[in-house]
Amino acid sequence: MTLLLLRHGESEGNRTRVVQGQLTHYGLTPLGREQAEAAGRRLAGLEIDALYSSHLRRARETADIVAVQTGHEVVELPDLQEYGFGEAQGLTWDEVRERFDVVGRAWGRGRIPGEEGSAAFRERVARQLGELAERHREGTAVAVLH
Repeated sequence: MTLLLLRHGESEGNRTRVVQGQLTHYGLTPLGREQAEAAGRRLAGLEIDALYSSHLRRARETADIVAVQTGHEVVELPDLQEYGFGEAQGLTWDEVRERFDVVGRAWGRGRIPGEEGSAAFRERVARQLGELAERHREGTAVAVLH
């Protein structure tokens, strides 16, 4: 089994340095759409059995663009969504540093109210990827995520 992990293209939140987390409304920038098209062209030359995506807009838009090139239907898997940054979501990275005194590896230590936590995040994503590995013992699947 081969599982190709594809990060979404540049989103509006990436461009403006906003902590997007599990917020659903950030779509792709023009550059992000170009990146997704380039990824789709590369993937079109491969024998792919399935195309999965996080349900968050930036990942789903990327997957939809890839799907045009590969001819696959996109299957949304909510457990592939981004880490839950709690009250930091929607703030800029500078605002997060100021408000919560969190930088670098300090994420996942419960300093942000409502934060998912690194153990819960790892468990969620590992469980979903394990299910995909089981489902596609032979062949190749693509998962668009964060």
